[in-house]
Amino acid sequence: MNKYCARLKDINSLEFAENKAKCRLTLIRRSMVKSKGKGHVRRFSYHTPSPPVSPRLQSVTGAVMQESGGEEVGAGLEPEVSEHQQLAMQQEERVLTEQIESLQKEKYLIALYLQ
Repeated sequence: MNKYCARLKDINSLEFAENKAKCRLTLIRRSMVKSKGKGHVRRFSYHTPSPPVSPRLQSVTGAVMQESGGEEVGAGLEPEVSEHQQLAMQQEERVLTEQIESLQKEKYLIALYLQ
């Protein structure tokens, strides 16, 4: 029974990390779309999410970005996204996608173990 409870906690930790990665991926994709359309992006503020149960997942949940209060894009107030920043966002998008797939596979394997 203890192993069963431990596996459920593992699944919960994986789901937490997966949701955080999906949120981050969504924000990156929105930023990329905005930068293509307007040349400007909204400002973002970084915060650290609550830690996952499993310490091995901390690399996935690192810093998460949140939009700051829906500020309007003003002339000259928001920095343009440089080509370097655009490439960095694309790279992070690829990494997050791979991490999400990995988390889903691990969660699936744990669920199989429970059956």
